[in-house]
Amino acid sequence: MAVSDDGSGMADRILEASLRLFNEQGLQNVPVLKIAMSLGISSGHVAYHYKTKRDIVLAVFAQLEQAVNKDFAAAKRPEQPFLPLDAALQQIEVFRSLWRYRFFFNALTHLLTGDEQLRERYARMQDNIVGGLRTLLDELIAQNSMLPVPPPNSTQMLAKNCWMIWLSWLRFEQIEHPDRDAVRNASVLDGVMQTFSIIQPYFSTEFESDMLRELRIALSD
Repeated sequence: MAVSDDGSGMADRILEASLRLFNEQGLQNVPVLKIAMSLGISSGHVAYHYKTKRDIVLAVFAQLEQAVNKDFAAAKRPEQPFLPLDAALQQIEVFRSLWRYRFFFNALTHLLTGDEQLRERYARMQDNIVGGLRTLLDELIAQNSMLPVPPPNSTQMLAKNCWMIWLSWLRFEQIEHPDRDAVRNASVLDGVMQTFSIIQPYFSTEFESDMLRELRIALSD
C-alpha cells in the first residue's frame, strides 16, 4: 500500500495520472513505467509511494468506494422527505462517479479473477449500492411518492436492475463515443432515463413529473 508522502502531493498525482491512463488506454495496457513517464519521474519514485500496480489499483478503488458512498449519503437530508430534486441529483452523481472510474468496470473480470481481497471489496460495494438504492425506493413508498412493488417484483429487484443498467450504460457510452474523455450532460440524461424507465410505473404522478423537470433542468446544456 502507499507509504508516507514526501509532502509534494506526488502520491495523489500518481493516482490521478493512473486513473487518467487506465481510462484512456485500459488497465492492462498501462504498466507502471508508463505512469512514471507521464509524470516525468522514475518507476522507483512511483514504487516509493505504491509498491506495485495492484497497490495503485487498490488506492484508486478506495476513491471509487468513497465517491459512491458519498453519492448515496448526500441523497437524503436527515429527517426530511426524499424529494424529486434529491432523486434527480443522486442519479446524476452516481453516473458521473461511474464514468470517472470507468476503467475499473471495464476490467472487472481481469481484476477480480484470482484476487479474493478485491473481489470481496467489490462485492461489498455492489451490495451497498444496491442496498442503498433499495432503501431509497422503500422510503419513497413509505412517503407515498411511489406505489408498493407487488411480487414477484420487489424494490430489491428494481434496485439490482438499476445497477445492471448503470454498468451497461458505461459500455454503451464508450462504444458510441470511444474518444470521449468527459461525459456530456446528454449522455448522463440518457443513462438516467434508462433507469427511470423501469421505475416510472411505480412513481406517483406528481413525483414523476417533478423528477423529470429537475433532471432536465440539472442536465440542460
